Amino acid sequence: MTVLTETRTPEFDAHFRALKWRQGEHVFISGSTSAGKTTLARRILNKRQFVIAFCIKSHDDTITKDFADFTVVDSLKDVEGWMRHVVIWPRVKKGSSGEAWFAHQRHVLSRTFDKMMTARGWTLFVDEVNYLSNPKFGGVGKQIEALHYIGRSSGLSLVTAAQRPAYVPLAILSNASHAYIARTRLASDLKRLADFGDIDQKRTGAQIAQLPGRHDFLYLPTQGDGTSTVVNTAR
Repeated sequence: MTVLTETRTPEFDAHFRALKWRQGEHVFISGSTSAGKTTLARRILNKRQFVIAFCIKSHDDTITKDFADFTVVDSLKDVEGWMRHVVIWPRVKKGSSGEAWFAHQRHVLSRTFDKMMTARGWTLFVDEVNYLSNPKFGGVGKQIEALHYIGRSSGLSLVTAAQRPAYVPLAILSNASHAYIARTRLASDLKRLADFGDIDQKRTGAQIAQLPGRHDFLYLPTQGDGTSTVVNTAR
């Protein structure tokens, strides 16, 4: 069981140098807007050579800044062999209707995740997973869940982020090997921690509720022995 007797706040870089994240293992990140989820994900992704991130907003300064060294393409068909770090950012012509926007997103995302079912060695960064899972918007919830199940055997990793854990699909939480959870005192969020697996829900929930700052995340090695650690993305 994950040991939660004491937490400490190491240097941001030191934590990621020590992080043992194997290809095929998944990472879950939860935190409110501006908590530092993208900053955290970007540092984790530095450990991987082949990465695809997804952008679902019409404008996203965070993606533009934190993923400035990634090649931006409209869809998977635009990814060429030399590209190792890619942002797939489906867009439509200016003035297009909202429905056209959603339809194009769903088409691009669905085709991408379908292709990933048989891919090997990639790491996918899935931000705003509740949006992407909603059939009214991204509509790719089944594919994302399936990839969490088959990723370990196919060497495919997902780094998945959400504002709140309460509404995240069970398959994502139960298959995560590493989790970073920002402060929340909502009972529905804390109750959902039971779906991470081998952790002490009551004690972990208390630690998360008592995190001192908005940029603090409690790191949990959710599948195996380990020690929880507080990571601050602003330090």
